Formats: sequence, C-alpha cells, structure tokens
Amino acid sequence: MSDIHIGLNQRENWYQQKAHERYVQAILRYIAAKGKTVRDVVLLGDLFDTWEYASENSVPEPEVFLQECIKANAPLFRPGNDGDFVSVLNAIGGDLWYINGNHDMSIPVGAVNKALNLTGKLIQGNPDPLKNFVYPSSDPNIYAEHGHRFSLMCRPDKAGNTDNGYYPLPLGYYVSRIVGTYCKNILAQTRPPLISRTRGIHR
Repeated sequence: MSDIHIGLNQRENWYQQKAHERYVQAILRYIAAKGKTVRDVVLLGDLFDTWEYASENSVPEPEVFLQECIKANAPLFRPGNDGDFVSVLNAIGGDLWYINGNHDMSIPVGAVNKALNLTGKLIQGNPDPLKNFVYPSSDPNIYAEHGHRFSLMCRPDKAGNTDNGYYPLPLGYYVSRIVGTYCKNILAQTRPPLISRTRGIHR
C-alpha cells in the first residue's frame, strides 16, 4: 500500500476522512481476513502527510503530529477488527512494514509504534527515517521502495544545514505548502461537496 497521505483532515489535505476512510478500511479488512496467509504488509511511503498544508498552518513536530493524526482518524488506528492498521498487524503471519516516503520523511517508525501504544508485536522499519526507504525483502526477486530519493523535488536535502530547522526537507515540501495555500483559498470560495454513500458527490 502506498500514498494514502493520511493527515489532519484540513480542507487542503488530499486525504479526506469522509471520502476515503471507507476504502482504506475495506482494504485493511480484506488483509486481516486473509490473516496468517499474508507474509508481510508493506506501507510503501506517504502513509502520513506532513506537507500538504496551507503556509500559515504550522505542522507539528512528528510525535505531536502523529498523536493529532491518529486522533483525527481514529477508526483507522483503533484496534477493533473493523479495518484498522493495528488489527492487520496482529492478524497477519508476517510483519507490517512502515517505509518512509517524501511526505512523511521526518516520521520515525518508533514514533508510530509509540503513538499507537504498541507493546507486543511492533511495526517494522529502519529507525532512521532517512534510511528507511527500501522494504528489506528476504526474496531476491522483490524490490520495493517509495522512489522519492530519485526525484530532484522530493529527495531529502542531505547537503543542507542540519541546524537550520528545515533539514532534510527538499524543494518539493515548499511547493506543496504553496499548493496547499492555493487549495485552501480556492476551497474557501466554494461550497463544500455533500458526500453520499449511494449517490456519489453532489454540490
């Protein structure tokens, strides 16, 4: 699974709970139902989104962001066997791997485990988010990564000043904040769509 982009459900965020949650839950229920036949589940980057926000909205530090994000999207993270990541973690025969993408490059897997209060089986991944970009499959025929480190706009700025507070964020982060501001302003001028389970989206 890649590029879910779960955020704080602000209007400029790509992921919107009311529109997308049911689809993510359906996939997670399917995986949990397969249970012990599943070797590994790989969350292949951008599970979370710390980029797509208006420029005037500050994005909290990773630990605080995770707490707010999990609270804002509780059905996806609260164990209950009804389409949540914790139930998938406990149901599968293998491991649940969290691989960082560009939109969540500052979030360590350890912080995810801590935010979910996991004490038994833990989500796996390299503890350094800047080195956690490849799924370490034991099968030589499988290679999987998010791919952002090959993009000029999205790869971590490893040459930057580590003391400036913005390291390792690349140029794409700032472009995303500009786009987030634009989207917020446009959406403020329009009526929000009404979402119906049976009739789709209507204005």
